[in-house]
Amino acid sequence: MSKNKLILTGALLSLFALVGCKPTDEKAIALGQQAIADDMKDPTSVMFRKDKFVRTDHDDGSVTGFVCGELNAKNGFGAYVGYHSYVVELEMKPKGMFSKGVVYKILSKSLAPNDPHDLQRYKQVYRKMCNSEAVAH
Repeated sequence: MSKNKLILTGALLSLFALVGCKPTDEKAIALGQQAIADDMKDPTSVMFRKDKFVRTDHDDGSVTGFVCGELNAKNGFGAYVGYHSYVVELEMKPKGMFSKGVVYKILSKSLAPNDPHDLQRYKQVYRKMCNSEAVAH
């Protein structure tokens, strides 16, 4: 009886360890927000809204995708400039079957441009990657 309990306990612990190392959408969004905020003049002033992670799961357990959303941040004069769309592409890989944790890698990041011609192209790409419309002011 005690041998069966030991096997069951070991199986449950292994299951919990595997669940703990899966990449999550919440972690992806937090990493994407931090990556884009780090590029702002005042990273602590950044406000986010409509954030989501558009993910692709791969057979090896890795996840790639796009963190999409809108941000408003202060400019050099200390005034908020209005919401702009942003995209951060990232990759997440579990460290291993029996290791806790995930390795995260930022592949690219971009903000909606101000130039009308560039903005039009950006909106097309944003729509394709994020399944929603981009905004810019």
